[in-house]
Amino acid sequence: MDRTIATLALAGALAGPQAALAQDAGGVYNLGEIHVTASGSSDVNVVPGAPANTSARAQTAPFQSATPAPLGGDTVTAEKIDAFGKTSLDKAVELTPGVIANDGAGSRNEQLVFVHGFDRTQVPLMLDGVRIYLPADNRLDFGRFLTGNIAEVQIAKGYVSVLDGPGGVGGQINLVTRKPTKEVEGEVGSALDFGGPGWLTGQRAWARLGTKQENYYLQAAGAWDYSRGWAMPDAYQGNSIQGTGLRGHSGQRDTSLNLKAGYTPNATDEYSINFLRTDGEKGAPYAVNYPINSQRYWSWPYWNTQSLALLTHTVIDPTLYVNTKLFWNRFDNALDMYSNAAQTLQNSPKAGYSPYHDWSLGGSVEVGKVLTDWDTVKAAFHYRRDQHNEQSQYFTTNTGSTGGCTANVVCYIAPRLTSTEDTYSLALENTIHATPTVDLVQGFSYDWRDLLAAHILDSGVKPYAVRAYPAQTDGAPNAQGAAIWHYNDTDKLYLSVSDRIRFPTLFDRYSTRFNSTLPNPTLKPERAVNVQLGWEGYVAPRLKLASDVYYSHVDDMIQTVNLSATLSQSQNVGKADFVGADFKADYAVNEDLDVGGHTALIHRTLAIPASSTVQLTGVPAITGFGYVSWRPLTNLTLTPSVQIAGARLTQNVAATAYFQTGAYAMLNFQAEYKALVNLSFFAGGKNLTDRLYVLTDGYPEPGRTFYFGAKATF
Repeated sequence: MDRTIATLALAGALAGPQAALAQDAGGVYNLGEIHVTASGSSDVNVVPGAPANTSARAQTAPFQSATPAPLGGDTVTAEKIDAFGKTSLDKAVELTPGVIANDGAGSRNEQLVFVHGFDRTQVPLMLDGVRIYLPADNRLDFGRFLTGNIAEVQIAKGYVSVLDGPGGVGGQINLVTRKPTKEVEGEVGSALDFGGPGWLTGQRAWARLGTKQENYYLQAAGAWDYSRGWAMPDAYQGNSIQGTGLRGHSGQRDTSLNLKAGYTPNATDEYSINFLRTDGEKGAPYAVNYPINSQRYWSWPYWNTQSLALLTHTVIDPTLYVNTKLFWNRFDNALDMYSNAAQTLQNSPKAGYSPYHDWSLGGSVEVGKVLTDWDTVKAAFHYRRDQHNEQSQYFTTNTGSTGGCTANVVCYIAPRLTSTEDTYSLALENTIHATPTVDLVQGFSYDWRDLLAAHILDSGVKPYAVRAYPAQTDGAPNAQGAAIWHYNDTDKLYLSVSDRIRFPTLFDRYSTRFNSTLPNPTLKPERAVNVQLGWEGYVAPRLKLASDVYYSHVDDMIQTVNLSATLSQSQNVGKADFVGADFKADYAVNEDLDVGGHTALIHRTLAIPASSTVQLTGVPAITGFGYVSWRPLTNLTLTPSVQIAGARLTQNVAATAYFQTGAYAMLNFQAEYKALVNLSFFAGGKNLTDRLYVLTDGYPEPGRTFYFGAKATF
């Protein structure tokens, strides 16, 4: 291979998240989209619990199989998700170092995710490269996203290409769905969940059917997950708020539907329409250590998201491509608030019904051009319009009505509130192929937003009036750079620096949170500078190692500050510094035995005014994961694993003090028996030692659980 082809192939694979040079059957190099592993680089995956290319799910392709692994990040494959029984996104992401989940939302019963210490507002969530964004507050619940139709989860840590759009100050998570590769293919499966002494606590099922023809493909996939609750650990003694047995109000239901149609007129171009809908409902457990009459009695009768997207990839000539994305997203959410713990009565100021009906629409265009054998340029433009709509209902005269009220009958419907905002990003990325093995990447973007309308309720008058905030526009630049050295065919060393901003949400700036928060329209964006040095490679033919160290500095960090016992506000509290390191190892001892794991260290500090007491919560200083995958028989795989975490800072339920909690070592196990080539049975357990531990004050984690199921592929 001559220098021109070698440098172009390498540069295309590493220059950004969308473009690479793909070699077709005739040896002609086209500016297409392929995964980094297809370009001949080092990402040879060790799949725990399955020899290469034997997993049923390994035979299906991800929808965007072209998307390279993020620089300095990691990819969690479907095979890993299956091997460890990770059925939802919040559990799946913990299979990579530096990423942890936490139910830190307390009474909201939301599963949070932190990437290198950055939370869900600072780490965009994407579906096949299209952002999932909640227009009001972007308080995504990662536990609502099922993994049954996920080919891989791509996790960027620190460095997120400016070509991907605004908001990625601390990382990015991209859910890559599967697409068919055969004329007829599919999968169907089901499982039962058990807790405590053997109670049936839930059941789940999933199915997929697809076809790949010469010039098109079609697929339909769905998943369903129902739980009536989870069992408390035996060590929990119980009290008047929460007894032993099933956790009160911990039940939930989730369904998802994914439809996909694609047109592939030739070897390089692809045009697809994709539809995803998730429907959910959930309860919200009560804090076990706080007076029951002081708690929130909440539940969500529906928590639904919907996405419709048109994605295109067109190769104009061997050196020029164009990608476009058009999308329309909906988010429908309702919160029921009750007056009593049994959730049967609504007749007090704390009772209400708060529905959100939000939508987003927009798109992006990206163009990549190979200028010379040593220079590749890419440019992208992103646009998104977000609209938030809410109209709360109340059950007492204290809120807005001037007449009498009847229990459990809506007494007052507040005025409809609508907020609308446009967000833009213009990005440029250039890759210099300094040598056949070294690439230098420079990126620049400018993000800006236009607030068209923002409304809140004025609770100072009755009936409530609508207060409008003036329109405003603001923006800021972003810059980044990276150097990647592939010093042999399997190993690489990289250094990246990224300087990005994150605009505060509508919720951060304008929400009154049921009259408990003071709006802050002048809230400034956060800015994070991330520096990361990493290495990955093979020190032996079957032993792959990866490590990185990083430093992040955040200016104008946004946190909730308590102004009094009953009033808070989102503020730019000061500066934060994160320092950490990740390490990962996978060793295929032989064809029947794999071992591996990862560990991560992080230290976060927050420099704030002496008058403030805000602290950073939810992230332990040390986490670890280890596994053994053993095949004592050709058709039997046994996979024990252990997950550990140190203590993490939490705030007490009354929001008056901070303390450390949550250290644990948890033993999990899964066994899979392949009865036939396309039929397998699996069983496993989580928290097998039934450890009692708490990540958020007042909210113990699930005790010992078991599951078993079967799946068939064709």
